[in-house]
Amino acid sequence: IYPVISVGTVVRIDGDDDDNPFA
Repeated sequence: IYPVISVGTVVRIDGDDDDNPFA
């Protein structure tokens, strides 16, 4: 999909963000 802006966080390509499809 694509890196989105997590809640209260900057755009992340990888991580454990709630809105991160790459997590």
